[in-house]
Amino acid sequence: MITRLQEAFQHPGFQKYFSNTSWLIAEKIIKIFSSLLVGVLVTRYLGPEKFGLLSYAISYAGMFAAFTNLVGMDQIVVMQILKNPEQKDLLLGTSFFLKLFSSLLAIPIIASSLFAQGSDVYTTYLILIISSGFIFYSFNVIDLRFQSEVKSKYIVYSNCISLLISAIIKIILIYKNASLLAFAIVTVCDIFFNALLYFLFHIRIYGFPHWNFSFPIAKSLLKESWPLLFSSIFMYLYMKLDQVLIFHLASSKEVGLYATAVRLSEAWHFVPIAISMSVFPAIVNSKTLRNEVYLPRVQKLFFLLTWLSILVAATITLLADPIMQFLFGSEFLGSSDILKIHIWIGIFFGFGIVSNQWYLAEGLQKLLFLRTLIGLLLNVILNFLFIPLYGGVGAAIATVISYACASLFFDLINKKTIICFKMKITSFNLKQFYLILKSSQSTVLTQKLKARTEQDKKQNDDFIDDK
Repeated sequence: MITRLQEAFQHPGFQKYFSNTSWLIAEKIIKIFSSLLVGVLVTRYLGPEKFGLLSYAISYAGMFAAFTNLVGMDQIVVMQILKNPEQKDLLLGTSFFLKLFSSLLAIPIIASSLFAQGSDVYTTYLILIISSGFIFYSFNVIDLRFQSEVKSKYIVYSNCISLLISAIIKIILIYKNASLLAFAIVTVCDIFFNALLYFLFHIRIYGFPHWNFSFPIAKSLLKESWPLLFSSIFMYLYMKLDQVLIFHLASSKEVGLYATAVRLSEAWHFVPIAISMSVFPAIVNSKTLRNEVYLPRVQKLFFLLTWLSILVAATITLLADPIMQFLFGSEFLGSSDILKIHIWIGIFFGFGIVSNQWYLAEGLQKLLFLRTLIGLLLNVILNFLFIPLYGGVGAAIATVISYACASLFFDLINKKTIICFKMKITSFNLKQFYLILKSSQSTVLTQKLKARTEQDKKQNDDFIDDK
């Protein structure tokens, strides 16, 4: 067993993806420490009410972010680059201009929606300032090239430098007793610095980008990715709408308490995202192999993320009260009850991340779109029921239930996805997972023996021919 593990760890493919994942995880760990050291200071400085207003502005703008950034198209672009590397400049250029156009289109739409609902001037300024940063999201296409070539370390460099600049600016703002508007401007600066550093690293590694726009490729990308585009829009609504509803159904202070708990709850979500992003090319490639290789690989990923989520959720549930008291003070103690509930979303978040890849590999984008839509509708209904009664706690309950229904039980409604449901349920069973692991190892050994036998047979045939 130890020998097999050593062989696996020494495999060039494993080392390549492990190195890429390590860079992604390292960057997210740095981001967590930055949030703890600087984010906590900002939250304490603003207090629940002002922090709640800023969180509401970010969430309101964030509801449009999936449309402006065309996030659902990203995975399709990565897959196309892997399949057609000679067209990478056309793919990246077309994606860039599509993102830029959608960003420019979204800003007046956001402004119109704010004026239509009669938002106060100050809140409108906050949201429009934050929304203006969407233009710089267009340069995220550089990240797609680094993803396709498993070179995430350059993205890590960019994000870390940007984090450092942002942290320094925020500390200065706190020291200068700055207004809430200044912190909204910093959120735009964060996106701008990231875009600038992405561009500079692209010039250093690949030279100045020669991107062109292609109408046929644009049409192909939009046609292939429209279910994912709408799924991403619904997912962003899924993630941001609860804070918007809390603001309108409760208060900005309740938004501040909820946003603080959610920030801690989602702080570790970089782990399943980083792992999944890094092994996505391997999963796509394994689809061309037999199911004895492909399905166990997906099952192992489910198992890893499920038990990691359980371990994190159980630990945070036990320590939520002292964590909140230590980090944010008595003003935010109301966030601990929200955190104890919301942290369990991690299990279903992991299910969603892995099954997204499985749906893509199986060509089930339309079902992915339907799954997200059902989860969003259920989340909205439950929020309207629970927020007036329980505030932020009600929003947390609604989120966990809707995530569970969308990420787990949705697979039961279609015969094509039942196998995915079975893999998710199996990930809770340690004994069953051991049998799968043992079976997959036996399959690998059988393949090696078969290859060795064919090689020996060929050598014998050559020897006979020589005689």
